[in-house]
Amino acid sequence: SAVRRLAREASAVREGLPEDETGVLLGLSMKEIQASAQEGWDRLGLAYPLFQDRARMKPKGVLLSRYWSYTRIIGIYMPLLAEPSINTDQPAFMHPATAAHELSHARGFAREGDCDFAGLLSCFYHPGPVWRYSGLISAVKSMGGRLWEEDPDRWYAIYQSELSAAVQRDLALESAYWKKFETPVARISDQINDAYLKANKVEEGVKSYGAVIDLLLAWLDSDAFDELTREVRGLE
Repeated sequence: SAVRRLAREASAVREGLPEDETGVLLGLSMKEIQASAQEGWDRLGLAYPLFQDRARMKPKGVLLSRYWSYTRIIGIYMPLLAEPSINTDQPAFMHPATAAHELSHARGFAREGDCDFAGLLSCFYHPGPVWRYSGLISAVKSMGGRLWEEDPDRWYAIYQSELSAAVQRDLALESAYWKKFETPVARISDQINDAYLKANKVEEGVKSYGAVIDLLLAWLDSDAFDELTREVRGLE
């Protein structure tokens, strides 16, 4: 299945990456993210001219990131300031995928599903393994969530058999992190975000975030993912 393929690749990319003393992935610094943020987009643009863009905006970490987590905000793009901002308090392995998502908004992708898909592709095409891992595990989480809704046992089987112990440690850390912010403030924030999206002509509201799954499935149904995987491994 698509989830199984993504899970296997995420586990393969995760292998050998630097970890902290608890066995969790050591992420990139904000300076490293800023310096390498366009590399995936540049390679993606060579494969698909649609994604070519001269934009060179740099993602910015937010000082109040911890407070953002209380409202479940992991990133924001402010058009008036042309500033992609990310929550740097969340687990570090998600920083690149979050940055890619906000940079996708900066490149003109307004709808959340389109934006998420473009951002994930930029991670898949990135030459840096931490970027690729961040995009792959983000895709696994999105598609795994849908699979869990339809068939929990199947998702659990894939989780246990295809995700390495290292990946499971990262996901366990993330789960524990967000449990600390399960508050009424978070629920109200979700409602506000839903209303904001609908006010901006996104009729599905927060459900629009799930549209990335259909786009990923269509892309994975082609040979592009397997070809890309072979190409990237050849660069390592």
